[in-house]
Amino acid sequence: MPPLFSGAVRLTISLLLGVAILPLLKQRVEFTRPAVQSYFAASLGAFGAMLLTYYGAQFVPSGLISVLFGITPIITMIMSFYILQEPLPRPLGRVGIIVSLCGLIALFAGKQGSGDVQLHGIASLLGANLCFSLSAVLLKKIDAGVPPFPTTVGALIVSTPAFWVLIYLTDSFVAPSLWSLKSQLGILHLSLFGSLVGWFAYYYILAKTSITSVSLVTLIVPLFAVWIGIAFNDETLSYSQSLASITILAGLGMFIAAKRQASASRTTADSGVTGDAVSPVKGASAR
Repeated sequence: MPPLFSGAVRLTISLLLGVAILPLLKQRVEFTRPAVQSYFAASLGAFGAMLLTYYGAQFVPSGLISVLFGITPIITMIMSFYILQEPLPRPLGRVGIIVSLCGLIALFAGKQGSGDVQLHGIASLLGANLCFSLSAVLLKKIDAGVPPFPTTVGALIVSTPAFWVLIYLTDSFVAPSLWSLKSQLGILHLSLFGSLVGWFAYYYILAKTSITSVSLVTLIVPLFAVWIGIAFNDETLSYSQSLASITILAGLGMFIAAKRQASASRTTADSGVTGDAVSPVKGASAR
């Protein structure tokens, strides 16, 4: 199926399942002003990021897609500084940002064989990353207090019609008789786990912890996705792409190290003020 159409079917199934599950959880979608604002903020990730990801995935291997999404913590941190007034990381973290950006530049410069097509794919995925990060930051800023599952369904209510409008405008409809079994099973899997379960889990942890900590989850993905893509999708990485990926991950590692140093310093400061030893767990819960 064309990416746009498969995305619309995926979200439609997720929306129908979500609406059916809401009564079982004794929850409902609120339509107060802050709640609606949070649904539109969430739809930046549900509609904007997914649309751009589906487009870019046609031209970029899955391993590189995950590496590009690995810079989410950096983008989120920068947006949080300007929108939420959260402090910037230590100098080591700033160096890590520069190193990761150098890796991105290397990805653009190291494209081989596919010319502007691959460049368009990478640019599309970077746009998806921006939408994903901005969505999380805006949700934190709005802070509507909407539970995670109604937030998920609300985002689907906003995003699903937008996909169908684009299908109508681009004439991308595919008759059900042409749907392959593989496509149907793939979309069903993404509807249940990629959208409904995955987004619910994401909004849940976003409500429970700091936005930068949540964004660090994406650092786990590249380490697995690159090798899974090579093992199961017959994907290959050129030397320059491999080097660029390592550079991005190295920069992200420096970024994490800077955050750990800052956390350790705050723990030491807390201990000095109170005169008691502060365990890492106790210090973390206090923050």
